[in-house]
Amino acid sequence: MPVPYAGRTPHIHLRALSGGRALLTTQFYRAGFDGNAPDFLFTRLSPAEQERVSMRLLPVAGATRPTWTTAIRVVLAG
Repeated sequence: MPVPYAGRTPHIHLRALSGGRALLTTQFYRAGFDGNAPDFLFTRLSPAEQERVSMRLLPVAGATRPTWTTAIRVVLAG
């Protein structure tokens, strides 16, 4: 579960590689988190872009410790 830290809203980083070459570097944010609104990077995105990089974290039932799951779809054109 990503948590906020000084000056930033909770997020995780993703880097997609192919043959050692970076194809994409991005961040995914917690959907609906109040701290997203003032985040300097999140607010640079259009509402459609914000939706595409927002994760809906769902608790995993029966896990022995706090555990969440999400689905992230990454489509690389070309």
